[in-house]
Amino acid sequence: MALDYYELDDVLAEFDPTESVAFLHGSLMARLACGERLDRPGWLETVCALLEIETPPTEDQATPLHNLYDEALSDLQGLQTDSDGPMPLLPDDKAPLPDRLEALADWCAAFVSTLGMVGKLQAPDEDDQELLTDLIAISQLDSDSVETSENAQQDFDALLAHARLAGRHFYERFAPPTADTPIH
Repeated sequence: MALDYYELDDVLAEFDPTESVAFLHGSLMARLACGERLDRPGWLETVCALLEIETPPTEDQATPLHNLYDEALSDLQGLQTDSDGPMPLLPDDKAPLPDRLEALADWCAAFVSTLGMVGKLQAPDEDDQELLTDLIAISQLDSDSVETSENAQQDFDALLAHARLAGRHFYERFAPPTADTPIH
């Protein structure tokens, strides 16, 4: 079952969260890339804390959140040597380019801040530092100034590819070599 950005956005909208679906996914991908694994209650607690949600999700609301976790973990586990890296969860190509860029910026901001929060970046090497600098730069892009053109789309595609490369790099660097399984 492919994740649906808009379904998750509708679920999160019920809580009036402080952050976006892309931010939640970026944080999750960083946690998983660093080897963190959560059971279902732990994942929902993390979602509530990250998005500053006071009311726990109902079972109907929790299902797409659990699917998000399972598919993100599966995406990382499925990386092959020829893969571009994990795909950030963003609005689809029908969405305006500024909306997709804003979501990518949110994803990158969450990915970087979570890497720092889980303590894996105490001694970043040169590759780590370069990718972190790039992700921070992407997170600071102003989506309001984006023009819709073929060149802008190509630029966005290049930024997305770079974010995926960074996700792959940090997963290969930090994930423990253990057999992972989706949460139950």
